[in-house]
Amino acid sequence: MVFKKLFGASDNKPRVLEQVSDLQEGDIISLKHRSELPEPLQGMDLEVTAVATYQYESGNSTEFTLKTAENDVYYLSMDEEDGEQSLCFAKKIKRSQVLALFDEEVFSLLWDDQQFPELVTQPVDALAAWTSESYHQSIKNAQAYFYDRDCRGQTLSRHLSDDGAQELQYHECEGDDDHFGLVVEVWSDGSTDVYLQVFTQTDVIEQFHPHDNK
Repeated sequence: MVFKKLFGASDNKPRVLEQVSDLQEGDIISLKHRSELPEPLQGMDLEVTAVATYQYESGNSTEFTLKTAENDVYYLSMDEEDGEQSLCFAKKIKRSQVLALFDEEVFSLLWDDQQFPELVTQPVDALAAWTSESYHQSIKNAQAYFYDRDCRGQTLSRHLSDDGAQELQYHECEGDDDHFGLVVEVWSDGSTDVYLQVFTQTDVIEQFHPHDNK
């Protein structure tokens, strides 16, 4: 104990960051130059600027908001299917981009209780790396709750309450292969958010940089 005081030693060890599930606000990830990543993300450094939580019927999902040095915003979450984990990078698109990508009448069929439409995309150069040639709806009008905070390790009630949950309905579509996805979120106030998704292997991350080591 005397030696620690004399030489300034500390019991606080540097934080070790080795996987996406341990990311915190302020952490940075460096991505590899991989063709499976959209070109704007290849080789980029992305800072975690917020951590939020979606509560689905199947369980909770943590969402990390990522920002580049140029202030471009993306979203990152973990996806698991048949025991295999992958990363899901998402980009929110504007209404004008939605209308440029999809036929409006066909897109509106996502809300039709009797149909699971096929959405064929029109070429949009700025979104080419994020889009599949077509999408098939796989989930319709499902319910979820959104928490604008990190809820890892917490037990959530699955009901609106004083814990700050926001209710939403969502639709999901799958691309021609397992690489692309599309999510439409409809909030209680009627506002709608549309996200293009790209699924990649977990090893597209070159390096993790914990914020407390910066």
